[in-house]
This record gives sequence, C-alpha cells and structure tokens, in this order.
Amino acid sequence: MDPVMSYDMLRWFQSAPFVLFTAMFVAGIGIAWQWSLNPYLLGLVGMAGLLGLLSTIASRSLLPWLFAGVMVLSLGAGRYWLSAPNQMADPLFAQHGQHLVMEGLVADEPDVRDRYVNLRVQVARTIAHGQVLSLPTGPFVQVRAARDLPWRYGDQIRVYGEVDAPPVMAEFSYRDYLARKGVFTWVPQPERIELLAQDQGNWAYAQLLRAKAALRLSSQQVMPAPESALLNGILIGDDNEIPPAIVAAFRATGTSHIVSISGFNVSIVISMVVPVLGRLLNKRRAALIAIPAIFVYMLLTGASASVVRAAVMAILSLLGQLLWRRGFTLNTLCAAALIMLAIDPETLFDGGFQLSFMATLGLVLYANRLTSGTQQALTRLVSLTRAEKLSALLADVFLVTLSAQITTLPILLANFRQLSLISLLANAIVLPLQPAAMILGMVGSGAGILAPGLGRWVSLPAYALLTATLRIVEVLAQVPGATIPIYSFGALGLTAYYAGLAMITGWLSLSQAARKTVQQTLQARVRLSALLMPLTIAAIIGGVYWYQRPDGQLHVVFAGNSVFIQTPQGKQIVVGGGNGVLGVMGRAMPLWDQQIELLVQPERNDRERSNMLPLLQRYQTERLLIPWGNTDEPSPTLSQWQTMLTGSVNQVISASVGVPVQLEPDLILMVTDQQDGALAFRLSYGELIFDLPASLPLSDKTLVPNSIAFLDPRFSHWNELKKANPRWLIWSDLAVMPVVPRLFSNHSVSMRNINTLEMISDGKQLTVMQR
Repeated sequence: MDPVMSYDMLRWFQSAPFVLFTAMFVAGIGIAWQWSLNPYLLGLVGMAGLLGLLSTIASRSLLPWLFAGVMVLSLGAGRYWLSAPNQMADPLFAQHGQHLVMEGLVADEPDVRDRYVNLRVQVARTIAHGQVLSLPTGPFVQVRAARDLPWRYGDQIRVYGEVDAPPVMAEFSYRDYLARKGVFTWVPQPERIELLAQDQGNWAYAQLLRAKAALRLSSQQVMPAPESALLNGILIGDDNEIPPAIVAAFRATGTSHIVSISGFNVSIVISMVVPVLGRLLNKRRAALIAIPAIFVYMLLTGASASVVRAAVMAILSLLGQLLWRRGFTLNTLCAAALIMLAIDPETLFDGGFQLSFMATLGLVLYANRLTSGTQQALTRLVSLTRAEKLSALLADVFLVTLSAQITTLPILLANFRQLSLISLLANAIVLPLQPAAMILGMVGSGAGILAPGLGRWVSLPAYALLTATLRIVEVLAQVPGATIPIYSFGALGLTAYYAGLAMITGWLSLSQAARKTVQQTLQARVRLSALLMPLTIAAIIGGVYWYQRPDGQLHVVFAGNSVFIQTPQGKQIVVGGGNGVLGVMGRAMPLWDQQIELLVQPERNDRERSNMLPLLQRYQTERLLIPWGNTDEPSPTLSQWQTMLTGSVNQVISASVGVPVQLEPDLILMVTDQQDGALAFRLSYGELIFDLPASLPLSDKTLVPNSIAFLDPRFSHWNELKKANPRWLIWSDLAVMPVVPRLFSNHSVSMRNINTLEMISDGKQLTVMQR
C-alpha cells in the first residue's frame, strides 16, 4: 500500500478506533448468525489475532490494527454463539401444549393493547396434576390477559391455562422477538388470572413506572385523542393508542420515527437538560447531573434499542466531558453500538437499533459535507454571507433529513417494502415542530398532574403543534403517488447499496495527497487492472456458482407449517408461505436464481394467501397449484392476491387428486386428498416417500407405510397413523398447538421446538439436519 494512504488510514484508526472494532464485531455476529461455527475454531482465530497483535504491536503500520480487527471479529462471533437463545433450557419447554397453573411476578410494565394486555411474568412455581414445582431460575412467560383489571408491575398473580411456544408468522417471528427478551413460552388464552398481591417488585422501578403512568393519564386528560396518543408516543414511548390509519400515514410519508420514541426524542431531552445545567453549573458538574437524568429517561421510555443507543452515546460524550476530552462523534457512536452489542448481540437484528444507528451515522458522515457543498454551489450565485445563511437554512430544513435518509433508505425498503417520494418534504415541514411540541407537551402534562384544569390551558400550544403535525402528515399521505411499492429488496440489495456507499465515502474521506496517489497508481496499472479485474470477477462468479450449483440430491426443508424443496437438478418447489420459509429460501437458492418452478397453495383462504404474498412479491413463479374451487369471498387480501398473480405467475393450475406430476426423473408429486379447500401431497423420490398433508386433519387414505409424514397437530386418525408407522413423524407449527401424542415413531419432532429440519437424500440414503 502507498505510504501516503497507509499513513492516512493509520491516523484515522488512531483517532477513531471504535469504528474498526465495531465493524469487525458486527461482522463476527453476522458470520456466526449465518453459519454455525465450531467454538474451537473461533478460539483459534481469536488466538491467531492476539498473537499477531502482540508480535506487531510496536510497529507503526496497519498490521497491529488488522490483527486486532481479526481478534475482535472472533470475539463478536463467540459472543453471539454464547448468547444464542436456547429454548431447550427453558424449564417450561417440556410442558408446552399442557394445562398449567403458574404463580409469578409481573416483571415489566404491562403492554396495554386495544383488546388485551401483554404481561411478562417471571414464574416462581408451577402446579400440574397436583404437584408443585418451584423454579428458582424464574423463567419468563408472556401472558395475554384481559383488560378487566388495572395490571401493574410488581403484581403477584396466578395464571391458569395452556402454555405453548410463541407463534411464527409469515414475515414476523413473534417467537424470535420474545426470545430476545428471554421469553420462550406464552399463554395466549388463559382460563383465568388471580391477583395474589401487589407491589412485590423493585420499589424504585415501580415509582418510575407510576410517574410514567401519571404522565400518560395527564396527557389524555389535558388534550383529546389522537393528539394525546401522539404526545404519549413522542414523550414516553407509548404509541399503542395511535389509530392504525395515522400510523399508516406516518409510514407513507417517511415520518414514522416521530410516532414512537427514538434517538431524536432523546436528543431533545439532552438539548433541554445539558445547556440549562451548563449555565447554572460548570460543564463537569452539569455532566454529573445529566448522566443520571438521561439514564432515568431511558428507563421511563421503555429502554428500546434506539433509545438505549442514543442514551449510551450521550452518556459517553458526557463522560468525555468529565475527563476534559473532546468527543469524536463517529467514534462515540460506534463505541455506544459496541457496548450494546457486547451486552446483547441480538440487538443487531432490532429494526429500531438499525434505523437509529444508521440515521445518526448519516448525520455524522454527510450533514456537514452536504452543507458545505451547498454553500460552495450558492457562492457562485450570491454573496458569501448570503450563501452561508441560505445553506444553514437548507441544512435545517432539508439537508439533515437527506443525510439520515442516505444511510437508512435500504433498511426502510427491506422492512416496509415501500419508497416514500415525499419523505424529504414531509420531514422538512414536520420535524421543526417536534422539539417545541415535546417540550410544551411535557410542561402541559406535568401541569395536568398538579391540576387538570391548569394543564388544559398550559398544553394548548402543544396541542396546536400536534394537531398541525397530524393534519400535515394525513394530507401528504393522500398525495397521489406518494409511495412506490418495493416488492423485492433483500440481503443482496442491502449489501450492494452499502458497499457502494462505503466506497464513495471512503474516497471522499481521503486527503488530496492520498487521492492523487490513488489516481496515479490506477493510471500506472490500468492495463494490468484491465486484464486482472475481469479474471478476478470471473473467478469469484465461478467460485460462487461452484459452491451453489445443484449437488444432485433432493433437499426437503421443513419450516413451521411450510416446506421448501430443492430438486436434484436445482429447481425450487414451495408448499405454503408462512413461518420463515423466506429465510430458508434466501440461504438455499443461488444468487442468480429468482424463480420458483412450482408454488403450492395448501389452503384456499385469506390467511394462506396473506402468508404467500411475500413469495409472489420476491420471486417469479412458473406454476401455481391451488385447491379446486369456484368462488372465494371478496376481500382486500383476495384483490391483492389476484393482482400479484397477474404479474408474478405464469400458469395457475387447479389441483386434481391422484394425478401424478413428473418433476424430474424419479421425482413425482401427487395430490393425495382435498377437503374443504385444502390439499395433501405426496412427494416420491426413489425409495423415499414424503407425505405432506400439513394443512389437514386427514383420513387414513393420506398416508402410506414407512413414509416421512408432515402432519397437522389436529390430525385425529391415530389408529390409521399407527398402521402407517411413519419413518419420520413431523408435526407442523400452528398458532395454537394442541397436545400431540408422541407414540408412533422413534423419529418424532415438532416444528414448534426447532427452527428448521432439513432432509437430504439421493433416493436411498437419508441425512437429517436440524436447527
């Protein structure tokens, strides 16, 4: 590497070491998430990095930093491996599907919804069949309670009902979401809940939640809905009462970050506390008071990932102020992220954390660049003084928002699957109103706690600002063409976007001397590069193709209540669309293959259509096999389904029972039964037979002896099942799982307990892998 460029990079690493360390730690988490790594391999990589660091630590080169990066990468992978949720370790895992009586403590603030309340209960003991079992480790259970009592943190309760694993939906895994909170069991329909005692939790935390409840109630008393709901969202992070239509309007205008608590709200609190304290006290004493104030506000708002990120970053900056050190914002941002990920690596997959981190990163990297570039452009038209004023105005109105959108756009497209064309305009109009609305709303709610009548008068300015926010967002959301649907933007698009953005940003960050050196180097080696680059690209493409080529074996992957099949020749067959099958397809299908040769719709209803819509949005389908039927009840889902069929499916086929479909030599698919708009299938390959009636409690005609049976837990023909004696018995994953007897096969497994089960076969031998 050229000495000038090497010196620039070395100086940059020295000024912002956490940028490199955080990037490598994230890479380690990503590698461990994508592939199951041997812990001994992780240890060897980390040891190699440590030895390399120790042997080159005195060198004034990039080598120590590279070895340190390798060591941190192994630490990130190891930390994720150690923190991976283990459902099997939950003491209640073996009780799933059974009726229990549980006693425990409401361990968090109740999550109040329109029709129910979610309670996170730490169970102290269970009662089953008259036997009492104490649980000293205190597993957590999610209980969906009725809104008949004012549930509170610290309530000691007794719950009667069936326990089960949380469900996995088509595009959202509630199971994974709760697992990140240490919850592996839920009670969706408790028979009854008894309140045994109150105020059994931590006293200080209980007082904090009471203050939050008082602010929430005061906001509702001093101003009408939906303004009060919006105020509670931006003030204390409680957005449950905002109407769905308004939430959709905020999403359509790209202003969803206003609806709920985020780093933006924390920055407002910091801007309120720190300057005031700085004027009354010196900076160091102000920091000593501001740090606990920010920590308390973080707890008050529920400590979501985006709020924690902003709070940790602010606290690190204030600690630097205590030590008389100037904070480097990019370094501080990455240090905050590294602390959070080291504590909980699953935070990396939290959408709020991703958006908050990337938005702040955009502000750090591009806000000043865009402002200075705009100022330089304006100086060609107006005087320098006027250009400075205009660029400052544009920065406040447009450029700051644009900076954040540059880095958050791919995440928004991947998660919300729509592009807001008026986001920049909407944010420019609405964002300036929010600091005053939040501050005045806080004052008004505080006054309402003392006297509701006084609070109504004091909160009038906040009410006006919140009303203006809602009206502007609702009007802009109705603009024709305000949003464009984005049907397919996955990992490949994210990688390409951020790789290109990183290259551009890296180039802009180089000094003039380094840029000149790069240009001279490229010019001197352009002929060699012209030869080597195509060869390198061809080698990479060839390697990827070789790795992802069809291996001549049949792969059948069970995920929830769906099945993904990859034929020996590399064709794709999908049965159903729910329970994470998209993730299975993303890992199994080659990068260049975006086509499903056969998509099977197991049931003719809106639930199944809704589950399968993401498949039609992301992949082109050669043939769609549907249950026979003449009429369907009109619905928005059916209309969307029919629209998607027009553009994504080449041929729609109605199922015919008993007619075999030759997919490949020795590979045959046949519909074996159809009842009430639902299908059952049989896949035959060599000596293996897969019976796939996962959608039906079917008759004895569905199964053949010694097959691999994928059954609905509602299956009730137990005698016929005994006669068939399946080689493997796999129970599909339903939202509510009945008790399933496990008496029919040595190889019996429930998809409730594992993520995926993959079977690989050449038609004779069978290899089984589960995750």
